[in-house]
This record gives sequence, structure tokens and C-alpha cells, in this order.
Amino acid sequence: MMVTRLWRALEQMGGPDGFEAAGVAAFWREKIGEEFNIIKGTLLRTMPDPADCYPCLRECGCQHEVIRHDSGRIVGVCDCEEWNCDDIPLTEADLVMHELNLSKLGRAIANAFDCNAKEIGFPLQGTRQVAAFGNAALPVVLTIQRDPQELRDVIAQLGIRLRKGFVLLIPTSRLVDATVVELLSNAKAGFFDLESHVTLLPSGKLQAHRKAGELFRPYLPEPEPSASAAEAKRVIEMSSRLNAGAKVRKAPLGVVFEMLVRQGHSQEHAARECGCAPSLISARVAEIEKRMGLPLPQLKALATQLGDMELGKDSRAKSVYRKDFADYTVDDEPDE
Repeated sequence: MMVTRLWRALEQMGGPDGFEAAGVAAFWREKIGEEFNIIKGTLLRTMPDPADCYPCLRECGCQHEVIRHDSGRIVGVCDCEEWNCDDIPLTEADLVMHELNLSKLGRAIANAFDCNAKEIGFPLQGTRQVAAFGNAALPVVLTIQRDPQELRDVIAQLGIRLRKGFVLLIPTSRLVDATVVELLSNAKAGFFDLESHVTLLPSGKLQAHRKAGELFRPYLPEPEPSASAAEAKRVIEMSSRLNAGAKVRKAPLGVVFEMLVRQGHSQEHAARECGCAPSLISARVAEIEKRMGLPLPQLKALATQLGDMELGKDSRAKSVYRKDFADYTVDDEPDE
């Protein structure tokens, strides 16, 4: 299994003024090597202003001030008290700044774990919700810290804000100690380090070794039994008739209901499994909500509450889809 250098590098980029992951190409290559070329077009964005300093090529830790001469020549000049580094000839391309796009990183992580992407900021340094898992919309939170006490403080605050539990993602397990484990347990939260669970592929996508359904399910809150037997029976009966009379080639209503409501998959996952555009799944969701008389979140909550009743027993969406695909071959809709 290839270890992704990005995670350890991000953990080292925090500081007293907050998390800042930005620098010229030389900065990123020093931190993550050739992974810079992989994420440059996916997880990084170009900043509008050029750099005013440049890292020393001797890797001594100092920065060189960028000096622009009237002739057009650009050099990086050592600004240490003991001037012992040669000037660095530079070009405009050398000074382009690249910044980590945290929103794209969050969406990529959500997609890797097969969760619904959901970005919510917290007034906590280097911390944001990046996804929600399952019918109960379990918060999946990413935090990037470089100090053990900072991590403990974030977990304590999250435990107060997210009272029903959450999943915490951290770059590596380096900062995890007995106190962190205790705080997470008291908050009914699980934690997973990205270094052990997510790999950066050559395509620039992130790949989780195990999906959220396997990793995060133990941390779902206990369902609150509020669904009436009559309502449960109505939903079960109506879901069994969703495909009645349908003549569609892609993503029959019953299959979409199975994936989204019974199994709690994301709409992006359903689109991939059904081989169609996400817009078609959105249209199917609107039709399901219309027929059921309930919005999708309530249908998902109902599925969780029903527990051992008929709704939610069948977890074979792929086989169900293949069967329904064979049954509905008349295409009265344009391909998506």
C-alpha cells in the first residue's frame, strides 16, 4: 500500500496564526515531492498574487527575498543576518503561489468514503465538517492540527457542539494519545487518520481503503422510535409499487429508493451505480418525494427508525438494479 505524503505534510503546515497551506511549487515539492504534480490540478488553486519570498535551495530553512531589477531580472536574496546563501535566479513562473483548496479536499474525502459532501465551518482553527453519513446524517469532521493540545481542545469543543456523536478525520495518528481517546469516547465519536485510510491516486482522486458503511456505522446515533406502524406500513406498501407501470431504461424509481433510502447511499453513488447523470437521480428523487408525500430526509429518517421491519432489510442494490434493468427496457426518456 502506497503511503500518501500529503497527509503528514498538511499536519506540519499549521501554526500559531492558523492552518495555512500555500506556497510556490518549490515549497510544495519540498513537502510532498512528485505528489505536487498530481494535486496541482485537483486539490490546489492558483493564488492571484506572486510570492514575495522564495525557499532556500539549500533547504536550510531560510527564505530569500524576491528582488525585481529594472532590467527585468528577478533574484531571490538571502535575508539572514549572516548572509551565506547565493542569490537564486527566478522567473515569474517560479513565483506562482499554490494554495490548498479545502472545499475541494473536503468533497474529495467525502467521495472517497462514499458519503454525502456537506461543508459546514466551525469557529475552530483548521476544522470543518466535510460530509454526512447515513440516514441520520452523522457529521464527518476534518481537523488539521499540529499540536496535541490543539487537537484536544478541538475535540472538546466538538463534543459540546455535536452532542449526538460524530466522526473525526485527522491527517495522521501522530497526535493521538490517551487523553484524545478519552475525549472522543466521551463525545461518542470515532476517529480515523487519513494516512492509514486514504490514498492519493495518480489521477488526483482520493481512494479510501474501506468505505464509510464499514467504518462509520458503529458511530451512528441510536434511532428515536417515533414512526407509527401505520406510517411504516404505508411507506413499505408504496415503495413496493414505485416501479409499477414504469417503462424506463435508467434508474427506475424503486432502485433509486433502495439505494438512497434503504441503504443510505449518496445521490452521487446512485448515479454511478445506475450509469446515469446526477441530474436524472435528482429528478427521480423529486418524483419519489411527490409519490410518498415526504421529503427525502424524512424518508431516510423513517428507514432508520423502522429497524427490523421490512424496510431496509435488502442491501443488494446492485443485484436489484440489474433485475429491474432487465425488466424495464422501453426507453421513453432521453439518455442522460
